[in-house]
Amino acid sequence: MQADTKSRPGMEKGYVKLWRKFRDHPFWREERKFSRAEGFLDLVMSANGTDKTVIFDGSPLLIRRGQLLTSERKLAERWRWSKTKTRLLLFYLQNSDRSIEVNSDHKKTLITITNYNIYNPLTNTEKTTSPDDKKTTEKPLKDHRLAPTNKDRKKEKDIRPEFFTLVDLLSEKMRENDPKTKIPETEAQREKWATDFRLLVERDGRPIEEVKEVLAWCQKDSFWRANILSAPKFRERFAQLKLKMEEQNKKLGTKKMTPEEFNKLQEEALKRR
Repeated sequence: MQADTKSRPGMEKGYVKLWRKFRDHPFWREERKFSRAEGFLDLVMSANGTDKTVIFDGSPLLIRRGQLLTSERKLAERWRWSKTKTRLLLFYLQNSDRSIEVNSDHKKTLITITNYNIYNPLTNTEKTTSPDDKKTTEKPLKDHRLAPTNKDRKKEKDIRPEFFTLVDLLSEKMRENDPKTKIPETEAQREKWATDFRLLVERDGRPIEEVKEVLAWCQKDSFWRANILSAPKFRERFAQLKLKMEEQNKKLGTKKMTPEEFNKLQEEALKRR
């Protein structure tokens, strides 16, 4: 997330130290809904300054410099946002802005601030004691836990963030079409829909970009938006939906949706939350 400094000569270089204690200031602690900029700043200020091992769920867990252990629920409560809006911001920062990497399971969310040294550079003394810092903060760890179990690996695979993002987007579009329509409310219901999206991609072999395009299209179509009211139904009718979309696009000369256009669609959904 880069600030516009072109109109302010001399402001494009250097940095201002912002102590974490700033979060104790009355202005920061006042009750309010966070902006997206405040949300990202909160993530940066909450990240570890040094590697630390904590006990989580009875097992040791290594949290690297530039990482923070949290959950979407905790972030949503602190920022006074909905869980959907929180998840969409994390998805945007990871996939469009490339400012963070997210590793989630059903118990926790581990966030890595990419290029953490830009925001919190090491002193010369710290550099001599942390020779591998650049390696660990600029490239997020894939296997951040010390002893992952097969059950943990399976759970992480089942609920990859992009599948929950598809759940949120389908829910958002359904509510736009009919404010009284039923959407998943509990985590168990949302996980069930996310599983259908996962199976569509991993078992049925549908590329996720293709799934995104068809999902966006079917909720705009006057016929299909009244008939596709759940992730299971979307998966069941996917082949038919894809053919109808391609026929309509060919007839109207509509171009295929690009990843950038889909990201913009996500941002618009985020702003409405």
